Amino acid sequence: MQGLMKARSRSRLLRVAIAVTILVAVGFLVNKRPDVTENDRIFINAFMKEWGLPQDPAMVHQSFENELAFIRTMHNQVIDGIVHSYVKSLDSFGSVELYYRKRQGFCYDRTVLIEKILDHYDFKYRHVYAYYSSRSDKTSFADLFRKGTYSHALTEVKTKRGWMLIDGNEKWLGIDQAGNLLTMKEVGELNRQHQKTPMKLEGPQTLLINVHSFQYLYGVYSRHGNCFAPRIGVPDVNFRQLLYNL
Repeated sequence: MQGLMKARSRSRLLRVAIAVTILVAVGFLVNKRPDVTENDRIFINAFMKEWGLPQDPAMVHQSFENELAFIRTMHNQVIDGIVHSYVKSLDSFGSVELYYRKRQGFCYDRTVLIEKILDHYDFKYRHVYAYYSSRSDKTSFADLFRKGTYSHALTEVKTKRGWMLIDGNEKWLGIDQAGNLLTMKEVGELNRQHQKTPMKLEGPQTLLINVHSFQYLYGVYSRHGNCFAPRIGVPDVNFRQLLYNL
Protein backbone atom coordinates (compact mmCIF):
# COMPACT_ATOMS: atom_id res chain seq x y z
CA MET A 1 0.00 0.00 0.00
CA GLN A 2 2.79 2.43 0.95
CA GLY A 3 4.58 1.62 -2.31
CA LEU A 4 1.42 2.43 -4.29
CA MET A 5 0.99 5.74 -2.46
CA LYS A 6 4.62 6.69 -3.10
CA ALA A 7 4.22 5.86 -6.77
CA ARG A 8 1.11 8.05 -7.00
CA SER A 9 2.92 10.87 -5.17
CA ARG A 10 5.85 10.65 -7.59
CA SER A 11 3.40 10.67 -10.51
CA ARG A 12 1.69 13.81 -9.21
CA LEU A 13 5.04 15.55 -8.69
CA LEU A 14 6.06 14.58 -12.22
CA ARG A 15 2.83 16.03 -13.65
CA VAL A 16 3.35 19.25 -11.65
CA ALA A 17 6.96 19.50 -12.86
CA ILE A 18 5.87 19.01 -16.47
CA ALA A 19 3.12 21.61 -16.10
CA VAL A 20 5.53 24.14 -14.56
CA THR A 21 8.07 23.49 -17.32
CA ILE A 22 5.43 24.05 -19.99
CA LEU A 23 4.25 27.28 -18.31
CA VAL A 24 7.81 28.59 -18.04
CA ALA A 25 8.48 27.71 -21.69
CA VAL A 26 5.27 29.40 -22.87
CA GLY A 27 6.01 32.40 -20.64
CA PHE A 28 9.47 32.70 -22.16
CA LEU A 29 8.02 32.64 -25.68
CA VAL A 30 5.17 35.05 -24.88
CA ASN A 31 7.08 37.55 -22.72
CA LYS A 32 8.43 40.21 -25.06
CA ARG A 33 10.53 43.32 -24.58
CA PRO A 34 12.22 45.40 -27.29
CA ASP A 35 15.74 45.19 -25.86
CA VAL A 36 18.28 47.60 -27.32
CA THR A 37 21.02 45.70 -29.14
CA GLU A 38 24.49 46.96 -29.95
CA ASN A 39 23.42 47.24 -33.58
CA ASP A 40 20.41 49.31 -32.47
CA ARG A 41 22.74 51.69 -30.62
CA ILE A 42 24.78 52.29 -33.78
CA PHE A 43 21.71 53.43 -35.69
CA ILE A 44 20.18 55.33 -32.76
CA ASN A 45 23.38 57.38 -32.70
CA ALA A 46 23.09 57.83 -36.47
CA PHE A 47 19.55 59.17 -36.02
CA MET A 48 20.69 61.48 -33.21
CA LYS A 49 23.51 62.88 -35.36
CA GLU A 50 21.11 63.42 -38.25
CA TRP A 51 18.57 65.14 -35.98
CA GLY A 52 21.16 67.26 -34.16
CA LEU A 53 20.36 65.83 -30.73
CA PRO A 54 22.87 65.22 -27.91
CA GLN A 55 24.28 61.72 -27.64
CA ASP A 56 25.07 61.98 -23.92
CA PRO A 57 22.10 60.89 -21.74
CA ALA A 58 23.42 62.95 -18.82
CA MET A 59 22.86 66.16 -20.79
CA VAL A 60 19.28 65.16 -21.53
CA HIS A 61 18.47 64.47 -17.86
CA GLN A 62 19.86 67.70 -16.42
CA SER A 63 16.34 69.11 -16.01
CA PHE A 64 12.73 68.46 -16.94
CA GLU A 65 13.00 71.20 -19.56
CA ASN A 66 15.93 69.39 -21.17
CA GLU A 67 14.02 66.11 -21.11
CA LEU A 68 10.94 67.69 -22.67
CA ALA A 69 12.97 69.43 -25.39
CA PHE A 70 14.72 66.16 -26.25
CA ILE A 71 11.50 64.12 -26.26
CA ARG A 72 9.62 66.69 -28.34
CA THR A 73 12.34 67.01 -30.99
CA MET A 74 12.96 63.27 -31.17
CA HIS A 75 9.23 62.53 -31.38
CA ASN A 76 8.65 65.11 -34.13
CA GLN A 77 11.53 63.66 -36.14
CA VAL A 78 10.17 60.12 -35.79
CA ILE A 79 6.68 61.18 -36.90
CA ASP A 80 8.03 63.18 -39.86
CA GLY A 81 10.71 60.68 -40.82
CA ILE A 82 8.91 57.33 -40.57
CA VAL A 83 6.23 57.59 -43.24
CA HIS A 84 2.95 55.71 -42.81
CA SER A 85 3.64 52.57 -44.81
CA TYR A 86 3.94 48.84 -44.18
CA VAL A 87 7.47 47.58 -43.57
CA LYS A 88 7.83 44.40 -45.62
CA SER A 89 10.23 42.53 -43.32
CA LEU A 90 8.94 39.57 -41.35
CA ASP A 91 11.33 39.19 -38.43
CA SER A 92 12.64 42.73 -38.01
CA PHE A 93 10.05 44.40 -35.79
CA GLY A 94 11.93 46.87 -33.61
CA SER A 95 15.10 46.85 -35.70
CA VAL A 96 16.42 50.42 -35.57
CA GLU A 97 18.57 49.69 -38.61
CA LEU A 98 15.44 48.72 -40.57
CA TYR A 99 13.69 51.99 -39.67
CA TYR A 100 16.83 53.99 -40.42
CA ARG A 101 17.17 52.49 -43.89
CA LYS A 102 13.50 52.07 -44.88
CA ARG A 103 11.94 55.15 -43.17
CA GLN A 104 8.58 53.33 -43.14
CA GLY A 105 6.23 52.01 -40.49
CA PHE A 106 2.91 52.21 -38.67
CA CYS A 107 2.09 53.41 -35.15
CA TYR A 108 3.55 50.29 -33.55
CA ASP A 109 6.80 50.71 -35.50
CA ARG A 110 7.17 54.37 -34.53
CA THR A 111 6.33 53.54 -30.92
CA VAL A 112 8.87 50.73 -30.60
CA LEU A 113 11.49 52.97 -32.22
CA ILE A 114 10.68 55.72 -29.71
CA GLU A 115 10.85 53.20 -26.85
CA LYS A 116 14.28 51.97 -27.93
CA ILE A 117 15.56 55.54 -28.13
CA LEU A 118 14.10 56.28 -24.69
CA ASP A 119 15.72 53.13 -23.27
CA HIS A 120 19.06 54.08 -24.84
CA TYR A 121 18.80 57.45 -23.07
CA ASP A 122 17.96 55.87 -19.69
CA PHE A 123 14.27 56.81 -19.66
CA LYS A 124 11.72 54.41 -18.22
CA TYR A 125 8.69 53.78 -20.42
CA ARG A 126 5.52 51.72 -20.45
CA HIS A 127 3.99 50.52 -23.70
CA VAL A 128 0.29 51.23 -24.31
CA TYR A 129 -2.06 49.09 -26.40
CA ALA A 130 -5.26 51.07 -26.96
CA TYR A 131 -8.25 49.52 -28.70
CA TYR A 132 -11.69 50.67 -29.75
CA SER A 133 -14.71 49.01 -31.27
CA SER A 134 -15.72 49.38 -34.91
CA ARG A 135 -19.28 49.63 -33.65
CA SER A 136 -20.85 52.89 -32.45
CA ASP A 137 -21.51 51.69 -28.91
CA LYS A 138 -19.15 51.77 -25.96
CA THR A 139 -15.92 49.79 -26.21
CA SER A 140 -15.68 47.00 -23.64
CA PHE A 141 -12.95 44.63 -22.50
CA ALA A 142 -14.63 41.90 -24.58
CA ASP A 143 -13.78 43.87 -27.75
CA LEU A 144 -10.17 42.87 -27.18
CA PHE A 145 -11.18 39.40 -28.39
CA ARG A 146 -13.54 40.43 -31.21
CA LYS A 147 -12.74 40.70 -34.91
CA GLY A 148 -12.90 44.17 -36.37
CA THR A 149 -11.57 45.89 -33.25
CA TYR A 150 -9.16 48.72 -34.07
CA SER A 151 -5.96 49.33 -32.13
CA HIS A 152 -3.38 52.06 -31.63
CA ALA A 153 0.13 51.98 -30.15
CA LEU A 154 1.49 54.66 -27.83
CA THR A 155 3.97 54.86 -24.98
CA GLU A 156 4.31 56.70 -21.69
CA VAL A 157 7.70 58.04 -20.61
CA LYS A 158 8.84 58.69 -17.04
CA THR A 159 10.18 62.26 -16.78
CA LYS A 160 11.45 64.17 -13.76
CA ARG A 161 7.87 65.40 -13.28
CA GLY A 162 6.10 62.10 -13.84
CA TRP A 163 4.64 60.01 -16.66
CA MET A 164 3.82 61.63 -20.01
CA LEU A 165 2.06 60.09 -23.01
CA ILE A 166 3.64 60.02 -26.49
CA ASP A 167 1.46 59.32 -29.52
CA GLY A 168 2.56 56.89 -32.24
CA ASN A 169 1.01 58.70 -35.21
CA GLU A 170 0.68 62.40 -34.48
CA LYS A 171 2.95 65.16 -33.17
CA TRP A 172 1.08 65.07 -29.90
CA LEU A 173 2.59 64.81 -26.43
CA GLY A 174 0.68 64.40 -23.19
CA ILE A 175 1.22 67.91 -21.83
CA ASP A 176 -1.46 70.60 -21.79
CA GLN A 177 -1.13 74.38 -22.14
CA ALA A 178 -0.78 74.74 -18.37
CA GLY A 179 2.14 72.30 -18.35
CA ASN A 180 0.22 69.43 -16.74
CA LEU A 181 1.40 66.00 -17.84
CA LEU A 182 -1.21 63.64 -19.30
CA THR A 183 -1.33 59.85 -19.16
CA MET A 184 -3.89 57.42 -20.57
CA LYS A 185 -6.10 58.10 -17.56
CA GLU A 186 -6.36 61.83 -18.38
CA VAL A 187 -6.82 61.14 -22.10
CA GLY A 188 -9.73 58.87 -21.20
CA GLU A 189 -11.31 61.75 -19.29
CA LEU A 190 -10.73 64.10 -22.25
CA ASN A 191 -12.35 61.55 -24.54
CA ARG A 192 -15.46 61.33 -22.37
CA GLN A 193 -15.71 65.14 -22.13
CA HIS A 194 -15.30 65.51 -25.88
CA GLN A 195 -18.00 62.93 -26.63
CA LYS A 196 -20.39 64.63 -24.21
CA THR A 197 -19.63 68.22 -25.24
CA PRO A 198 -17.38 68.51 -28.32
CA MET A 199 -14.38 70.73 -27.63
CA LYS A 200 -12.53 72.98 -30.06
CA LEU A 201 -9.25 71.15 -30.60
CA GLU A 202 -6.30 72.96 -32.07
CA GLY A 203 -3.23 71.38 -33.64
CA PRO A 204 -2.41 67.68 -33.89
CA GLN A 205 -4.31 65.41 -31.49
CA THR A 206 -4.09 61.77 -30.56
CA LEU A 207 -6.92 59.95 -32.33
CA LEU A 208 -8.06 58.56 -28.97
CA ILE A 209 -9.68 61.87 -28.07
CA ASN A 210 -12.01 61.64 -31.07
CA VAL A 211 -13.08 57.98 -31.06
CA HIS A 212 -16.42 57.23 -29.40
CA SER A 213 -14.69 55.32 -26.57
CA PHE A 214 -11.62 53.18 -25.99
CA GLN A 215 -9.95 50.76 -23.60
CA TYR A 216 -6.24 50.24 -23.06
CA LEU A 217 -3.69 47.89 -21.55
CA TYR A 218 -0.11 48.47 -20.54
CA GLY A 219 2.44 45.92 -21.73
CA VAL A 220 0.54 44.44 -24.70
CA TYR A 221 2.25 44.79 -28.08
CA SER A 222 -0.02 42.63 -30.20
CA ARG A 223 -3.13 40.65 -29.27
CA HIS A 224 -2.47 38.36 -32.27
CA GLY A 225 1.25 37.88 -31.68
CA ASN A 226 2.17 39.64 -34.91
CA CYS A 227 5.07 41.76 -33.65
CA PHE A 228 7.94 39.77 -32.20
CA ALA A 229 9.53 36.65 -33.64
CA PRO A 230 8.90 33.79 -33.32
CA ARG A 231 5.26 34.32 -34.27
CA ILE A 232 3.40 31.48 -32.55
CA GLY A 233 -0.14 32.88 -32.57
CA VAL A 234 -0.27 34.04 -28.95
CA PRO A 235 -0.30 37.67 -27.74
CA ASP A 236 2.97 39.59 -27.50
CA VAL A 237 3.09 40.92 -23.93
CA ASN A 238 5.62 42.22 -21.45
CA PHE A 239 4.75 40.63 -18.12
CA ARG A 240 6.52 43.26 -16.02
CA GLN A 241 4.65 46.10 -17.72
CA LEU A 242 1.36 44.25 -17.31
CA LEU A 243 1.68 45.08 -13.61
CA TYR A 244 0.94 48.73 -14.44
CA ASN A 245 -2.65 47.62 -15.15
CA LEU A 246 -3.22 46.68 -11.51
